Amino acid sequence: MTKVSIGSKVKLKGGSYKITGIQSKAYAGCKHLKTVTIGNYVKSIGNKAFYGCSRLRKVVFGKSVASIGSSSFQGCTSLKKAALGSGVKTIGSRAFYGDSRLAAVTVGKNLKSVGDSAFYGCRNLKTLVISGIKMTRVGRKAFGKTYAKMKVKVPRSRRAKYKKLLIKAGLSRKASVK
Repeated sequence: MTKVSIGSKVKLKGGSYKITGIQSKAYAGCKHLKTVTIGNYVKSIGNKAFYGCSRLRKVVFGKSVASIGSSSFQGCTSLKKAALGSGVKTIGSRAFYGDSRLAAVTVGKNLKSVGDSAFYGCRNLKTLVISGIKMTRVGRKAFGKTYAKMKVKVPRSRRAKYKKLLIKAGLSRKASVK
């Protein structure tokens, strides 16, 4: 299996049901998985849902995803870009831990919390865009061992606050926060 499309609904015994979550470890260890599309009703991605999917290159997040569980994309070493939808409020601890090819992350306007070591070891993470003004917590070492000269784009009104939060969470002082 190289592609997975988690739709918005499933039909079962004459009824139609919305798919609102992806179970913990649902696709963990699927070594041949390359592309994942997440439906628009999915609100949560469970812990370790895609853990160790080392060939996963592309994830399309549905607009309703609010929570990305702990270690959900850890070990997805082929993932290059993560465009998290505007619904994402929390990114769990170690969510993208060690994803060594991850180069760009875009986070929507509703992000409130980034867990401990969420992007730790993403040594090629060169671009981070945070478009919201609601972020209040960035966990320990969330950006530890990332690209030293990362370019971070944040809302002007939160620049000083976010820079302080990010540096405390392991972002290099050489990084550019604008």
